[in-house]
Amino acid sequence: MRIITSDGTQKVRNIERDPRATVAQVSGAQWVSIAGRAVVMHPAA
Repeated sequence: MRIITSDGTQKVRNIERDPRATVAQVSGAQWVSIAGRAVVMHPAA
């Protein structure tokens, strides 16, 4: 899974501090969640 954000955001700071992450998607009465460790990756220049 890929989450796109910008450097310096709270999301990036949180992952750098504690890499545990959960992502959830809800659609009406259906939902799914994925839990694991996140890594901050920077695109090649």
